[in-house]
Amino acid sequence: MEVHKAVCDAGLGRLKHQFLDPSYFALPQSVWDDYIAWDRTEQARYELSRYDCKDFAICFIATLSKKLRINAAGLVLDYSGMHAYNCLLVLDENGELKARPFEPQGDRYVKVGDALSSTESYKAEEGMVLWP
Repeated sequence: MEVHKAVCDAGLGRLKHQFLDPSYFALPQSVWDDYIAWDRTEQARYELSRYDCKDFAICFIATLSKKLRINAAGLVLDYSGMHAYNCLLVLDENGELKARPFEPQGDRYVKVGDALSSTESYKAEEGMVLWP
């Protein structure tokens, strides 16, 4: 599956992947950039155990689905990093499918191995990616 290969190439291959749709739609990077600039998920207030990292990631996916009616983002539940974030499906300038881990709390792309704080990181060693 092309999506699974792109996700593995992005460093998320150790995580379990649950695909809920038979196919997925990627966006060119320029469209992602415009959408991210428009989206306001990052402006929500973080509240421990009420509106935390998983809620930001879920909100980003829900807003994308509602606004563009596409399934181009996955929910990463990174148990090893004690964090939740997204994975975006991107068509590069050559039309090739890429996956890019994305932090919805700060509107930025991240790399597997980066640290968010002293307790949270993007380890991607254990966990799952839900592809709604």
